Amino acid sequence: MSAILPHAGNRFQDKVSGAVFIGNAFGKRMGSTQVNELGEIETPILLTSTLGVPCAADVLPDYMLALPGAAAVRSINPLVAEKNDAT
Repeated sequence: MSAILPHAGNRFQDKVSGAVFIGNAFGKRMGSTQVNELGEIETPILLTSTLGVPCAADVLPDYMLALPGAAAVRSINPLVAEKNDAT
């Protein structure tokens, strides 16, 4: 698994502008619809294998909620995408 960190701070409290481009419709991804609708990325971007996408999306909110200042957070949109491990 790989993580892309948009910046070093708390990504939920200091969201960055973003969008998701789909090069082909074969890859699995979670969280991309909300990113495209709101134009914001609020978590690290995780890249993992096909079967790891749901697992990574499940643990990413736990990581974000454990960060200082997240006590009042009620919703987090994890951004996770599949990468091809065959190459």
